[in-house]
Amino acid sequence: MGKIITFMNNKGGVGKTITTHSVGIAWARAGKKILFIDLDSQSNLTSMLSNTDPNEDTPWERTLEDAFIEGPYVEHGEGLPILQVPDCENAFFVPTSLDLANFEQDTARSNMREFLLVDLINKVRDDFDYVLIDCPPAIQALTTSALNAADYLVLVTNLSGKSVKGMEMIMNLYNKIVTNPRFNPNLKLLGVVLSMVERDKVNKAYLAQVMRDYRSFVVSPYIRKSTMVNRALSSNNSIYDIDPNGKVSGDYLAVSKELLARVVSDFSAEQGSGL
Repeated sequence: MGKIITFMNNKGGVGKTITTHSVGIAWARAGKKILFIDLDSQSNLTSMLSNTDPNEDTPWERTLEDAFIEGPYVEHGEGLPILQVPDCENAFFVPTSLDLANFEQDTARSNMREFLLVDLINKVRDDFDYVLIDCPPAIQALTTSALNAADYLVLVTNLSGKSVKGMEMIMNLYNKIVTNPRFNPNLKLLGVVLSMVERDKVNKAYLAQVMRDYRSFVVSPYIRKSTMVNRALSSNNSIYDIDPNGKVSGDYLAVSKELLARVVSDFSAEQGSGL
């Protein structure tokens, strides 16, 4: 059964999407079968994976929003629309467009809509090694649905006050999810990825705060700030293709290896305990 990992922060612009993309592509290139789910109506992950602008081009008959509206058990429903990532045989994605911003309205009459994503993913999770979810920078029904569906949470933050606060807000929601047996008590915090890190007094101050609160979860190395990240985002390309021998590519590759090692270690521990 594939493991589901969601990447979150309540603050936008912290490197969440490129971290999701870089981790998934690294795992796919290492032979793991990956499914990306873009849960953000801004569709940045969809753009990177498809090399299109889904809000100008409409190359897909169905998107994630269509699957939500149909529901997983509707007779005519087709489930998640899954497409292959160009030039990466082990990577697949569920396309998203601005229509996803209508999720709250379109699913207002759905019973337990916070579990719609769970039901949709459960129909396909056995086909993949890992399902990676890129979440919107907001606490809403979609965010709750991702936490209900996930096995693991990865927090992504830069070292600024608003980003660290946004991470704390996600942790408050996380605690509500894991303490409610009707939601997802088995959800685990996998790691905290630090992005856009600089060597200045402000970064050092917030680094000290993050290390105090999350020390055992902080992933090493930190992702240093680089113009190559913006170039990858703007060109809809992988950081590994934009700057294959660069330092930030090395950072992302090392972070990807560390996160995978943590998942494998946790799975091995569960098997050893008889779970």
